[in-house]
Amino acid sequence: MERLQAKGYAVSLISQPIERSRYVALQAKGSTKLNDHSITALQAQYGIDRLLVLSIDRFGAFRDYFVFVPTAAPTAMFQVSGELIDLTRNQVLWRVSMAEKQNLLAVEGRWDQPPDYPNLTQTIRCAEHDAAVYLQSAFFGDADVR
Repeated sequence: MERLQAKGYAVSLISQPIERSRYVALQAKGSTKLNDHSITALQAQYGIDRLLVLSIDRFGAFRDYFVFVPTAAPTAMFQVSGELIDLTRNQVLWRVSMAEKQNLLAVEGRWDQPPDYPNLTQTIRCAEHDAAVYLQSAFFGDADVR
């Protein structure tokens, strides 16, 4: 929150999840206008002009298969996206999303350690950290990304 405030934003934390299904971006490539105005109701509800939405799109273990046969050991995955929405103009000011196979990390050591899979779990946590760094870098433009 401090970095947002340093960038000039008055920050209010919304503890309730925002359902992305409440709004849908236009399908036209590069469009920044939203075609569902229901998201603008959040402006009055929370007294805000802009909404920064950070989403976890996918996380866990990822594994390639050929038909039903695994082709490699699983890798850790944590993929995120973010949007900054101007609620007064119903417009997306900033948007970033990880690619489909971005932020996959190989597990160091054995991955198959039931029941808790500690090496895989630790690698997923590392991927989570990298995802947070990715969002910071994309928004603030100054963090390192692996």
